[in-house]
Amino acid sequence: DYIELAAPLPVSTGNKLEVREFFFYGCSHCFDLEPAVSGWLKRKPADVALVRTPAVFNAKWEVLARAYYVADELQMLDKIHAPLYSAIHIKNEKFDSQEALGKFFVRMGATQEQFDAAWRSTKVSLSVKNAEALARKYMIQGTPTLTVNGKYVVPAAGERTFAIVDFLLGKERGARAGK
Repeated sequence: DYIELAAPLPVSTGNKLEVREFFFYGCSHCFDLEPAVSGWLKRKPADVALVRTPAVFNAKWEVLARAYYVADELQMLDKIHAPLYSAIHIKNEKFDSQEALGKFFVRMGATQEQFDAAWRSTKVSLSVKNAEALARKYMIQGTPTLTVNGKYVVPAAGERTFAIVDFLLGKERGARAGK
């Protein structure tokens, strides 16, 4: 159900337990898992933070990873995340270029200038490179994959995914308490 890493990786959530979701907007399995992710977010414990990380395995995936970080930079993740999934998987829209994504972002309320500036920004470029490096460090083989507190890798297992994540979070709480 999960893999324990030999050497835990640092987390980015401070004192909170970290659950990291590696995903790809073009992945039908990620799209199918998204309702479970959203449901879990509504009930997740206060001591846990979810960090979404777009997986970058090739240039095609980089375009959509960049879209995620552009949305973050423009503070539009709440407006963009689910609609981008829907545009790809329900409406069969193709987002394989800056131009195509720019039109989508403009439809969602950004200006073309805002989108272009964020797309070219150093911050977005570094975020994409960091996401690619992090997927390598976790040895991510596919999406969706979740990680728990830098120690466990959980390949998505449908409805069981968050039962596994919650179990591992319990293990981590126990370890913190010295049990």
